[in-house]
Amino acid sequence: MKSIYCRRSVSLLFALFALLLFAAPPRVRAEGRATTYNNAGQAYITASCDSGGNLEIYIYYEKKPGVTASARIETYIEKRGFLGIFWSRVDIEPANDCWVDQTSASSFNTTHYHTFVTTGTYRVKTMFKVSGSGGSDDTIERTETVVY
Repeated sequence: MKSIYCRRSVSLLFALFALLLFAAPPRVRAEGRATTYNNAGQAYITASCDSGGNLEIYIYYEKKPGVTASARIETYIEKRGFLGIFWSRVDIEPANDCWVDQTSASSFNTTHYHTFVTTGTYRVKTMFKVSGSGGSDDTIERTETVVY
């Protein structure tokens, strides 16, 4: 009788271990592994806010060498809501509360500025849509969070 319970316990533990092993998502370190795109070489943003609420957003884009490409870059700001779960778009000057930059240059950089009225946690989201001769369009999203 004890051997039956022992076998069942071992089988149950093995099944539980196998279930946890295969159900858990793999954890892969991203260091040294760069995402490759069809048309874009690099696309990144940095955002910083000083003690007066002055936000500076730096945007950089570079096309992939040997590819004819154009980029549409949309940037907007969101503020974290009261519960900390929801984000709402911040009212900035351009239409649709979004800065839109377009370029067909091999590299492009620009800076956008905004002054916050109230304190809080903000995030800057930038979408790079890069079309070109390298293949299907690249859509790259970059996000930076700042606290004022």
